[in-house]
Amino acid sequence: MRIVHVINRFSPNIGGAEAYVHMLSKKLIELGHEVYVVTTTSMKFRGIEGSKLPRSEIMEGIRVVRAPAYLSGPGLVLSPSIHQVIRAVKDVDIYNIHGLLSNISLEAMFEIRRKLGKPSVLTTHDIEIAENLTIYLPLWRLYIHNLGQYLLKNVDAIISQNPEDASFIIKILGISPARVHIIANGVDKDFFDPLKVKDEERRTFIRKVGIEGRRILLFVGRLEARKRIDLLLLAMRLIVKECKDAILLVVGSDQGMLSKLVAFSKNMGLENHVKFCGRLTDKELRTAYAVSDISVSLSAQEAFGLALVESMMMGKAVVSHRWKGIKYIIEDGVNGLLVDPFDYEGLAKKVLYLLENDCYRASLGKKARDYATNNFSLDIMAHRVIHIYNSILSV
Repeated sequence: MRIVHVINRFSPNIGGAEAYVHMLSKKLIELGHEVYVVTTTSMKFRGIEGSKLPRSEIMEGIRVVRAPAYLSGPGLVLSPSIHQVIRAVKDVDIYNIHGLLSNISLEAMFEIRRKLGKPSVLTTHDIEIAENLTIYLPLWRLYIHNLGQYLLKNVDAIISQNPEDASFIIKILGISPARVHIIANGVDKDFFDPLKVKDEERRTFIRKVGIEGRRILLFVGRLEARKRIDLLLLAMRLIVKECKDAILLVVGSDQGMLSKLVAFSKNMGLENHVKFCGRLTDKELRTAYAVSDISVSLSAQEAFGLALVESMMMGKAVVSHRWKGIKYIIEDGVNGLLVDPFDYEGLAKKVLYLLENDCYRASLGKKARDYATNNFSLDIMAHRVIHIYNSILSV
């Protein structure tokens, strides 16, 4: 099967959706399919573009084709030639469009359905605006009930990552339940295996980052407002009062928030308790998970929570909140701990409890890995997606 994924940004620009497409594409190739990714040269989330990414390349067997991007904003990538790039890939069996809140998805749908007459699947990813970005809510409401609804009605099937988003699409936007499928994201369980990280790798990473003898909390995600890293810093101020050797590692690329977060942490006297590590390689990220004691997140916009599942797959205890897709992957007290939405004080208390109870923390981590392996493996996800592709093509 020749499959084309269409997404507004792709590697080396890494976020949840980009990582999803990358992992799924590699697995589809492993299963014998031919995979293209049609995307843009965008490397920003706001502002004038100017990246020098190649127009085409092969990445781990994935044929990546890019249209030039000129300007970016919330849900917007200005790339007039995306239509020509889509048409340039011939003999396509099925298209998988990624992102409900994306103008590239709309343009792709129009090209694929109206001009090429080919079948398509939409994987929605995030469908709502983060609660702390209220300035965009009027625009989101206008979009979701008009262009967003139009997009959903003009694809052959819809993949949602969690039941809450699927319910919104069906009940509020009026899409037939028969066309909406819930498929949780998958993680490569063979790569995210704690036994794959050697002791020397752990020691080298700890020395490099300068965290010898520390109790390590880990957050993985882009440095942007919707990730609510500010709340994690407020939690850290409470945690270090009781646990002087605690440190928070923040791993992810900066999207304009780094200087603000650094200043915020300094104002609270956390200079020795927070390290901003930037983006890591895949192996470095795996090692960061391995050396950490607990993974934490109070992100305001998560259709799924891929980084938390990666941490669970690495056998680590996770503490997060009952929010969006996160509450569907963590069962409080069973495979992780949950607090009320955005409750940084509650998160601090549960982190301290885990740091004081090593056996319970280890037990949670083991249960987290078992649960993630059985429910969120890349193999499970890929076969479910292929089943949807085949069901459309067989009609």
